[in-house]
Amino acid sequence: MNAKFFHEQFTSDFFVVRTPLLPYSHLPTLFDNMRREGFSLVAYLCKAIETDPLVGEALYIASADLHRQVCRVMAGEKVKPSAVQKLEETLYKYMVRMSSRCTPFGIFAGCTTGFWNNQHEITLKSSSGIKRSMRLDMDYVGELALQLSKEPAVYKVLKYTPNNSIYRVGKKIRYTEYRFSGNNVRTHHLVSIDTNAVLNSVLRKCKGGLCYNDIIQLVMDAGHEREESEAYVEELIQSQVLLSETDPTITGQNFPERMLQLLQEKYHVDLPIINSLAPVLTKIAGIDSSKDHINTYKEIFNELKQHPIRISENRVFQIDCYRPARTCTISNVMRDDILKGIQALHRLNPGYEHTRKIHAFKRAFSERYENRIVPLAEALDTEIGLGYKKASSIADMYKPENPFEFDAYMDYKFQKYKHWLTSGNSTIVITEEDLVQYGKNVTPIAHSFNSTVSIVGTQEDYKILLKTASGPSGANLLGRFANLDPDMEEQLKLLCEQEEQFEPGKLFAEIVHLPQARVGNVLARPVLRKYEIPYLASSTVPADNQIMIDDLYLYIKNKRLVLYSKKHDREVVPRLSSAHNFSKGLPIYNFLCELQFQDIQGSMYWDWGFLRNQAYLPRVEYKNVILSTATWNIGLASIAEVKGKKDWPSMQQAMDKLRNQLKLPATVYLVEGDNHLLLDLDTEFCVRYLIKEITQHRHVRLIENLWTTNPLFVRDDTGGYYANEVSIPFIRKKTEPVAEPKGEKVHITNKIKRQFIPGSEWLYFKLYISHESSNALLTNAVYPLMKKLQQEGLIRQWFFIRYGDPRHHIRLRMRLTDYNTMGATMQHIYNKLEDLSSLHIINSIQMDTYIREIERYGAETMELSEQYFFYNSEFVCDLLKVIAQVNHPRITFLAALWGTDTLLDSLGYSPVGKTEVTQRIYDNYERQIQGNKSLKKTISDYYRENSKLAEQLLTGAYDKITDENTLKQFIPE
Repeated sequence: MNAKFFHEQFTSDFFVVRTPLLPYSHLPTLFDNMRREGFSLVAYLCKAIETDPLVGEALYIASADLHRQVCRVMAGEKVKPSAVQKLEETLYKYMVRMSSRCTPFGIFAGCTTGFWNNQHEITLKSSSGIKRSMRLDMDYVGELALQLSKEPAVYKVLKYTPNNSIYRVGKKIRYTEYRFSGNNVRTHHLVSIDTNAVLNSVLRKCKGGLCYNDIIQLVMDAGHEREESEAYVEELIQSQVLLSETDPTITGQNFPERMLQLLQEKYHVDLPIINSLAPVLTKIAGIDSSKDHINTYKEIFNELKQHPIRISENRVFQIDCYRPARTCTISNVMRDDILKGIQALHRLNPGYEHTRKIHAFKRAFSERYENRIVPLAEALDTEIGLGYKKASSIADMYKPENPFEFDAYMDYKFQKYKHWLTSGNSTIVITEEDLVQYGKNVTPIAHSFNSTVSIVGTQEDYKILLKTASGPSGANLLGRFANLDPDMEEQLKLLCEQEEQFEPGKLFAEIVHLPQARVGNVLARPVLRKYEIPYLASSTVPADNQIMIDDLYLYIKNKRLVLYSKKHDREVVPRLSSAHNFSKGLPIYNFLCELQFQDIQGSMYWDWGFLRNQAYLPRVEYKNVILSTATWNIGLASIAEVKGKKDWPSMQQAMDKLRNQLKLPATVYLVEGDNHLLLDLDTEFCVRYLIKEITQHRHVRLIENLWTTNPLFVRDDTGGYYANEVSIPFIRKKTEPVAEPKGEKVHITNKIKRQFIPGSEWLYFKLYISHESSNALLTNAVYPLMKKLQQEGLIRQWFFIRYGDPRHHIRLRMRLTDYNTMGATMQHIYNKLEDLSSLHIINSIQMDTYIREIERYGAETMELSEQYFFYNSEFVCDLLKVIAQVNHPRITFLAALWGTDTLLDSLGYSPVGKTEVTQRIYDNYERQIQGNKSLKKTISDYYRENSKLAEQLLTGAYDKITDENTLKQFIPE
C-alpha cells in the first residue's frame, strides 16, 4: 500500500475489555449435562444460584419476575407442564449469556480498563469482587420528575427556562413538546403558538432562569391581575414552553442526587417522597458492601412503591459493573496488528452508512438556499424548511435508497467470492496485492475513532476478530461506562481534548438529548466536553457553554455544511459520546448526530452486500485478522428432513447428516439482530430450539463460534477462561502543532432586505440557453435591451451571472427605478423574450425570487456589490463584442486575466498583495475540486501552455484591452 500505514499515524493510550460474568469454560459442562437423560435446565440453574449468589443476582436484575418464579421452584413448587418449555428456553438464554456474551447487561457482563505494554496478559480477579455502578432506572426517574413537577410545593419554588427547542418563525414560536402514551412512552409533537409582548418578555427574562413568583410578577407588571397572571404562567409550564430545574439531565451528576440537593438543600422542600429519597440513594451508593444484594434491591423497591408513582420491579435499577483485574495489558505489537486490519477495512469500505443522508441533505440545502446562512431549526422544519429525510434534492426528498448498491467495493467482494467457490479453500484471504489493486477508498478517517475486536485463541497463539471501526470519536462507545472507573473517565476526557486539538478554532459540543426516559440509561455519561448542545434535555455545564438550538445556523462553504454558533462566532462540531442508535430520532437530533460523519469515513466493517443471503459465506482473513466470520443462512427447505423426525435419535441422525452437508460445527451462534445465542447442535434442546426458530422466521443466520480453544486469551485467577470484546479508542498521532485558522466573519443580519419576490423592485429571470450561444445572446439581445430600459428610465441597474446547475443558463436581474415602471418594463422584456423563444435561441424562461447573498457580500456592502456587478456586467458585454471580432480561443483567457489584474490595481493591491489574494482564491477553489484529478491536470496543462503569453500581457503597458488591434498582438501567428 502506498498510503502511510495506520499504525504509523494512530495510537491508543488505553482500552476497555468486556467479559461475561462467568467463564466460557462453564459451557462445555452445561452442554455435557444437557446431553444426559433426565436433565433439567430449571434444576441446573437452581443449583447454580445456590452455588454462586451472583447468578441469582444477575437473574433478579435482568427480570425480577423470572427470579421470583425460579425461587418458587427452588422452594418446591411444581412448574405447569405447559409452561416448562417457555421457562427452559428463557433460562437457557440467560445461562448461556452469562458465559458467552460480552455486551453489558446488568451484571451479566463487566468492563475492565487496560493499558498497552510490551507484552499481553489479562488476568481478571474473582467475580465476587465486581464493582457495581448502580442508579435508579431513568424510566422511574422520569416518572418521579413528572410527578414532582405537579406538586405546588415544588413547582412554585423552582426556576424556569425556555424550552430549548424553541425557535421563531415570523410572529410565532415553534417548539417540540412531549406527551405520554401507554407504558410511559413519549411522543413528540411540533407546536406553534402566536407571540405577544408578554410572552416575548417572559422568554427573554427567563433565559438565565427565573423563579416562578418572579415570572408572575413580570406578567403583572404588564398590566394583568395576579390570578390571571398565575394562570398564564402555569399554562406556559404545563404546555412546556417553560421547563423547570427538575427536567432530567443525562450528563454530569446522577440526576436523582442532583434533584435531591436542589429540592432539599436549596429550596428546603418537605415532602415524603423527597425525604425518602435520601436513604434510598445512600443504600444505592453502598450496594457493594451489602451482604445480601437481592434483599437490598427489594428493600429499595418496597420503599419506592410506597409513593404514588408508577413503578415496576423490573424497571427500578440500572446497573453496570466493573471487573477488577490483577493484570490487564495487551502488547503494542497487537495494537499495530489491529490498525493494519482497520486499514484493510478502510481501503475496501465505501462508508456510506451515515454520510449518504448528509450528502443528500447538502444537495437539497444548496438547491434551496444556495449561499444563505439559515437557522438550523428553520432548515430542518418539515413545513417551512427541508426537514431531514433521505434525499438527494428537493424533488426526491422521499425516494428510498437502494440497499444493494453494486459499486467497485462490492464488485471486488463478488470476484473474491466467485474465486473462492472453485478454489477449495476454507477461507477467503485478503492480500496486499488486493489492497493495491482494489483498495481505492480515499475518504479520510476521523482523527479519533473506536474499534471493537475480540481476541480469539490463547495468549501465545491468537487471531483478532475485527468487528467494526467507527468514528467520529474514540469516546462514542465508552461514554456510558466512564462512571465505572476513574481511570477510564480521566482517559476519555483526555482523548476528547486531544481530538479537539486537531481542529483549533472550532467548538466541539456534546449533543445532550433525551428522546425517551428509559433511553437515558444508555445516554447517561459524565461531562466530557466543555460545550454542550441541549435539546429536549437539561445541561449541567455553565450557561455560557450551552449552545442552544436557536443559536445554531447552517451554511455551505467549500462544499461542506457548516454548523455555526452566532453567540460564539465559531463553527460548531457536534459529538455524541454514546452508543445510542439515533437513526430513528427527531430531525434535529438525527441531523446533529449524522453531521458528525461529514467528510469522514463512516462505520467500517465487512459487509457482504447482496451476497449476504448466500447459503454459506466463508471466513474472511487479512494476515492474522478475521474480517468476517463463517456464516450459514438456513431456510425451511434445509431442515425438512430434521423437522420431520419426532424422536431424538432419528432427529439427531438427520441433523448429523445436515451438518455434514453444510459443514456445520458442533457449536454455532444463532444471530437475531444484535442478539447472539450459542447453540450446541449435539443436544436435543438446542436442535429443537433451532427448528422452532427456522419454522417461525422461515430463515435464520448462524455464525461460527470462535471460543473453542482451551485456554482462551482472557483468564481469571481461579483458572477460568473467558470470551472477550475489546473496545479501543484510537487517536491520530500529533506530529506538529496545528495552527488555528483565521476566522472569516459570518454575517447574520435582518438590517437589509434579503428576498425580492416577482413584482417587487427587483426582477429576476433565468434564461436557459446552450453554453455556445450565451455570448451572442448577451451582446445581441440582453445588453441592447438593458440599455434601452435604462435610457427610458425604467431600471436603475442590472447584472447577469452565468450558471451551470442543473443546466446552463443566464441569471438576469434588474432593479426598477419605481414600482410604477413594472408594467412598461415587463412589456419590453416580454416582447424581446418572445422573439428569442420563437426562434429557439432560448430553450426556456423562468421568473424567480431574487435572494441576496448577504452572507457572502455583507449587509453593509450588499448594495455596493450589486452596483459593482452592474458595472462589471456592462464592461463584460462591451468586451464580448470585441472578443467576437478577434475570434480566437485564447482571447477570452487574456481578456479575463487583464480584467482581473486591472481590478486588483484599482483596489490598490501591490504585486505581493495580488499574489496573496489570488493564492487564497486558488486554495479555496482547490478545496472545492478536491479529488477531481482530471480537472486539476487540465488547469495545470493550460497554465503551462499559456504562462508565457500571460506574462507578456501582465508586464506590458497596455491600457486599452478593448482595442481589437491591441488584442491581436498577443495571438501567435
